[in-house]
Amino acid sequence: MYWFARLIFFLVFAVGSFFIGCKINENDSIVIFAPSSMMQALEELSDSFDSEFTDVVISYGGSNLLAHQIIRGANPDIFIAAGTAPMDLIEHHGLTDTSSRFSLISNRLVIVGDSKKIRIADPSSLQDNNIKRIAVADPKFAPSGLYTQQFFNYFQLESLLESRLIYGMNVRDTLEYVSSGNADVGIVYQTDAINNDLDILYLIPEESHLPIYYPVSILENSKHKYAAWNLIKILKSEKTSKFLSNYGFSLMSAMKIVEVEKSNLEM
Repeated sequence: MYWFARLIFFLVFAVGSFFIGCKINENDSIVIFAPSSMMQALEELSDSFDSEFTDVVISYGGSNLLAHQIIRGANPDIFIAAGTAPMDLIEHHGLTDTSSRFSLISNRLVIVGDSKKIRIADPSSLQDNNIKRIAVADPKFAPSGLYTQQFFNYFQLESLLESRLIYGMNVRDTLEYVSSGNADVGIVYQTDAINNDLDILYLIPEESHLPIYYPVSILENSKHKYAAWNLIKILKSEKTSKFLSNYGFSLMSAMKIVEVEKSNLEM
């Protein structure tokens, strides 16, 4: 299953990069690259803020995949990442306007499944015989997979669970595996569980993985920087913050923002 997911990734990566590049070059719209975990929230946000979001195109995917598409030549105006690493990567390549970067929201990692069939009392419960398939995002493609890997390592579970893991390219793949019954449980963001009516079986301890922050930045080569800055102001607004909190995202406190900035400086 792992090698198959990798093969699909490279096919999508190669073809997707080509079409995304063409679309952006031919379209006068403001283009946002955003993580799959924000799809429902941003789609509704764009509808409710209709006048402000006129001529905005949003392309979704695993944040690592989107970051590599940007490095390979895709040119969105704004990038929202589900984790600091993808943003740090494109920033390292000099592709972001660093003055525009800020942390928008944070999230939690959870284990989901059918609560009538499966109980998760603690991380070791994942070894129970009734859990034969565990859906996770591949850490090569999506930050949620990296957080999951860190969680497994923290509780020394990775080698014990390796044969049960089913990999997807992002959290939406992971959700689909669980919803379709192809996996007994899955590890996704808390917001994905809430917004897809899945049972949360276990809230993964935050200390077991890196903090899940969503940084936002305008791209250095954006052709619509003035409009992008106006859109950034909307994303920073109290109205948007309240809207995103309704989807289960946690708002970034002043203390958390300082911690994020400090961790970026130390990297």
